Amino acid sequence: AGRGRLGRTWSDAGAGSLLFSVAWPVAPHTAELPGVTLACGVAVARVCEAHGVPARIKWPNDLWLGDAKLAGLLAELAVDAAGRRTLVVGLGMNLWTDPALQAALDAPAAALETCLPRARLAAQRAQWLGDLAAALIEAGREHERAGLAPFLADYARLDALAGRVVGAHRAGEAPINGTAAGIDALGRLRIDTPHGPVLLAGGEISVRPAP
Repeated sequence: AGRGRLGRTWSDAGAGSLLFSVAWPVAPHTAELPGVTLACGVAVARVCEAHGVPARIKWPNDLWLGDAKLAGLLAELAVDAAGRRTLVVGLGMNLWTDPALQAALDAPAAALETCLPRARLAAQRAQWLGDLAAALIEAGREHERAGLAPFLADYARLDALAGRVVGAHRAGEAPINGTAAGIDALGRLRIDTPHGPVLLAGGEISVRPAP
């Protein structure tokens, strides 16, 4: 099973997804790691590119192929009774989908099968998992050392929202509409509105391109 933001689940077309988590210890007293999900998104997109899949990053925690969701990320900081901190990063990625799954979803879903044969994907599941898991751990550790700085150039190149008119929605608040203009050093999304720029932090917020 897969778990995402806002209590969502990750639906799977009969072994048609990779669903896994990786975890590693982080420094004591770490309270938060702003932007770590975006760093991990860059890492996943790089792996996709290496396999010939032109995935892009959709703020704050998705990867898109075209304008459909290919993968989702969730990062959480776990603290045990002794105060030791562990970063847990979960990834769900569609290898292939089917009509029944597409019909059950509330948004378009993409899959690696768009770019690669299903038989090849089935045979290379372990390779994909290994490449992705290693990339996530490497990115998470680099982010802990240096923040988002090492990832910003690739994020800008891979940004699925840059320059597009978007709407941002948070429960109980008025929507924010404007043009997406990249992220800052903390991973906050900048939206240029008629009333000036707005910076949005990740969390329980949904951002979608205008129809």
